[in-house]
Amino acid sequence: MKHVSAVIEENGNGSIVNIASFTAQISMGLNTYSASKGSVSAISKAAATAFGKFDVHVHALFPGIIETLMTAVLKDWAVYVEAIV
Repeated sequence: MKHVSAVIEENGNGSIVNIASFTAQISMGLNTYSASKGSVSAISKAAATAFGKFDVHVHALFPGIIETLMTAVLKDWAVYVEAIV
C-alpha cells in the first residue's frame, strides 16, 4: 500500500484492496492472527481517510473461514462459526 498509493495519487484516482479476515472482528482463538488482521482493517480505515481527498478508494475484504491446518482449532467453535457465516 505504501508504494502503490504514490502512483495512484499521481494518476489522480484509483483503488487499494486489502485482505483482512472476519476473525479481525471476533478472535475465536486465533489471537495473533486476529490481531494482525485487525491491523489491516485499521490501516485501511486510516488510509481511506488520508487518500480520500486524492480520489483514492481503500477497501478491506473480510473473507470467511477456509479449512487449513491453522483453522483446525476452530472446530470447537463450529456452532458459533455457522451462526456468523
